[in-house]
Amino acid sequence: MKKSAFSFVEVLITVSVIGVLASIAYVAIGDVTSVSKDQKLSSDTDALNRAVQVYLASGGSLDNAKTPADVIAKLKTAVSSADASKMIGMSSQLIDPRLSYKPAEKGVGVVWDATKNQFVAGQQGQGAVEKFILDESLAEVGPGEDTRDSAMKYASESAWIWDYSDRDLPTSITEATLIPLASAPPSTVPPMSTTTAAAAVSPPPAPTGPTPPVNGTLAPPRFSLPGGKYALQNYDLPVALTNSNPSGSSKIVYALDFGSWFDYTSPIILPPGVTLSAQSVALTSDWADSPKKDQLYDADPAKLNPPLISSSKDSFGYFSGGTIQVTMSNPNPTGTSMIQYRLNGGAWQTYTGGFNLKRNDYPSGVYIESQAISSGSSYWLSSITSTKNLNQSPIDLVGTTEGYFHNPTGGAGMITNLSALGVSESSYFDWGDDVLRVGDTRPAARSSLSLDGISFANINEGERFQIGTFDYFNGSTYAFDTLGRDTQVNTLKLGLDIAMNAGGFAIDTRFDFDLSLINTQNIEDPLNPWPDADYVRINTPVSTNQLVINGSTYEFQIEFGETTADGFSQFDEFHVLEWASASSKLYGTFREVIAP
Repeated sequence: MKKSAFSFVEVLITVSVIGVLASIAYVAIGDVTSVSKDQKLSSDTDALNRAVQVYLASGGSLDNAKTPADVIAKLKTAVSSADASKMIGMSSQLIDPRLSYKPAEKGVGVVWDATKNQFVAGQQGQGAVEKFILDESLAEVGPGEDTRDSAMKYASESAWIWDYSDRDLPTSITEATLIPLASAPPSTVPPMSTTTAAAAVSPPPAPTGPTPPVNGTLAPPRFSLPGGKYALQNYDLPVALTNSNPSGSSKIVYALDFGSWFDYTSPIILPPGVTLSAQSVALTSDWADSPKKDQLYDADPAKLNPPLISSSKDSFGYFSGGTIQVTMSNPNPTGTSMIQYRLNGGAWQTYTGGFNLKRNDYPSGVYIESQAISSGSSYWLSSITSTKNLNQSPIDLVGTTEGYFHNPTGGAGMITNLSALGVSESSYFDWGDDVLRVGDTRPAARSSLSLDGISFANINEGERFQIGTFDYFNGSTYAFDTLGRDTQVNTLKLGLDIAMNAGGFAIDTRFDFDLSLINTQNIEDPLNPWPDADYVRINTPVSTNQLVINGSTYEFQIEFGETTADGFSQFDEFHVLEWASASSKLYGTFREVIAP
């Protein structure tokens, strides 16, 4: 074995590697003072490409790298300490561990060209980068471990820088070349003469390679619409591809957002924000595939149009429109949005179809809010809110009232004006025996009732309103006739005839009420005459018959109200002093009967 210093070849290799390492030993990309962002991005791209050259020269492999992120991850790796001791190149990470990037929103920026093993700016491609940044949170992140297959490595068999040994070259190099310092045996081949050496030298063969296509390169497909921004309302956008190459020479393939390739058969429907890639692929060896063509179809965000709210009625009615159907329509392109709504400020609900609202569930009416919201696309912004008020409309009763007394009951000697006149009912009613007895000097007069009806208007359901004036004269009559028969009237029916118009419905009906005529036992207290006051009692304040209009049932209730001085009332009773007249207002109220 012979030991020596560096051979000439070794010196050349060493100088070359040291030159590269001296030019870029460590790449850090940060804030660069430049005229514009584009200049900074170009400078950062160049710096990264130099780091890539060092990485590849040191035996690194980027065969599986597809995106800028893949390459950056490789440049941050370092080889194991065992392998580093044998490498003649950079074994540590080649870029600042803080290096990160911002993805390009539109897919255009710095991309990785795997065919050329370099970063390229201003291109459209998978994982495009808008700009490179330093992320301080990555400063303490250690490098990943990498295996770099260097063409030359230090040998471990000698204490010298590297071992040297003459040996025959291998027929093929499948692994890194080791240069051992083993002893070389003496040469057994006689030296070649100058003439023989010259004769042995022959020119190298001409380089060979694939035969270029006969007809050249195919033209890329034509797009029916060029890439760019289109109004959001035009999406989804149909784009057709046309093959301008000779028939039978090629087919068109396409991909969306740099994904899988498909054979083109018909126009492609594109949502906003999608990159459409297309290429003409040769069907014969006479043609070469066309360049790939990428087109981005984008749009500016836009507000959705508000929904349209429709209802079967504009307000809840009492005799009609007690139930209102509500529907909503979406004026936006199909599939872009859905409708949500809420009632009286409650929780938002998804609209799935028409729904009914009942007046009894919303005594104060309903305030409806509705808006269109995106079905998922970030390009569509929620619409403004549509609103609609469904109020409770008044019952709006307009009409007149007339009262009739009929069907009195009493003792065997009962005397009334109805029997005397031979009529069944009258708005005036009197009763009692007022024929003077022999020797009786007291004045005698029949007790009487009368009802004067009045007109009314703008009345609501549940509202108390005056329907007439009830007059009562408390007369002095004989309780028994000359034959000893009771002359008192005990009960009486009051019939109220109401003719009215309610929400377009003409109504002419009668409500009947049972009355009792109460004669009190007179105690004739000069200090308090009210215990002697006779009175009328309404036995059935709510009418015995009901009113049904358009499927809704209503009842009618009456009560006594304010009185004149000689009388007083307590809802269903009207008291009048002896031998006095008094008047009371008579009130009525319509109420809907709600089924349980």
